[in-house]
Amino acid sequence: MRYLVSGLSVIFSVTFAFVSMSTAQVRLDYSIVKSFESKYNNIKESIRQAATLQECAAAHADIDELEKDFAADTVLLDDALYPDKYDKWISELRFELHISQDRMGIIETQGSRVADLAERVRILSGRIDSIADADMRLISSIKVMSSTLNVMSSTLNVMSSALTKDTAKLDSLTNIVGRLQPRELTHQNRKSR
Repeated sequence: MRYLVSGLSVIFSVTFAFVSMSTAQVRLDYSIVKSFESKYNNIKESIRQAATLQECAAAHADIDELEKDFAADTVLLDDALYPDKYDKWISELRFELHISQDRMGIIETQGSRVADLAERVRILSGRIDSIADADMRLISSIKVMSSTLNVMSSTLNVMSSALTKDTAKLDSLTNIVGRLQPRELTHQNRKSR
């Protein structure tokens, strides 16, 4: 009986040790799966929130690190992630990262184009301001010329009026001279005789 109790004790101890090791392994496996899921979700969120290509590059490095860290546990993760597989989850992260990088590339390209267009608008605004200034100077010059032309026109009218008066005076003098010449000729003829 003593052997029986001793044998049962050994069996019980071995069973207890096996159950304890099994429980410890289950806890370790559970911890590995939860760690993977937590890191996976953090990376997925960082990809969704990425606002620059640098943030996408950091997410890429995180995916590589995740894949490396859990490479030894792929069988465990395949079982735990059923019906999906570990490789599918990594592929999904890489696909989302690719989409995010494309979006960032488009945004940065558009940002660059917007900056180029803003610079062109600034240059064209400067040219428009320059043209507007030139127009204002030209309008000012036209006003000065118009004023000068009005003064010249007034002066011309005064001179024309003076010329008309002078012409009238000349005509009057010509008439007087014309009347005086026949008399003077007669007077000279008389003297010469």
